[in-house]
Amino acid sequence: QRQMCIRDRAHTMLGFGFEDGRHLLLSVEARREKEEPYGLIAGELNQFELIYLFGTEEDLLTTRAVTRGNRIDHYPLRATPEFSRSLFRSLADSANRLRDRPEFYSSITNNCTLAIVRHVDHQEGMKQPIGIRLGTLLPGQSARLLHRLNLLDTELDFAEARKAARIDERIRAAAGKPGFSKAIRSGPP
Repeated sequence: QRQMCIRDRAHTMLGFGFEDGRHLLLSVEARREKEEPYGLIAGELNQFELIYLFGTEEDLLTTRAVTRGNRIDHYPLRATPEFSRSLFRSLADSANRLRDRPEFYSSITNNCTLAIVRHVDHQEGMKQPIGIRLGTLLPGQSARLLHRLNLLDTELDFAEARKAARIDERIRAAAGKPGFSKAIRSGPP
């Protein structure tokens, strides 16, 4: 498995690549009811349940890039296969536990980034827990922090890495076509 961090404006998703070429994304989100608008204050007043969404890259990224018109950045992470497998199991276990023990989403303390960070910090082999440094940092700053901690798989400075990470145009070009995951990693559309 190979991990990646994907940012959609101020939303963090975590991806896993498998040996057979398939890719799965995890998006931790506020579970809103139909027609229920998202709001930072509502997110602090226990208005939304927490949900872990697992989906294909094409499903989740096309929704964000094509349907919503969002900027999407893709940052490969430095991680061993063992670390990735353990992290994936931990995240899947938490998703399954929500059925019996629901949690509330919190804009500040239980958001898309911090829910993932808690899992990362508890993995064996994590030499420098990032949760303490992250605190209540906005999800939109997560890639910058990962770069500073040398957890992004790049030798570029952050400005160059951010420019190289942008894939929303590739997503729009690849949507609905065979080889989506390969196409979004192959350079300009």
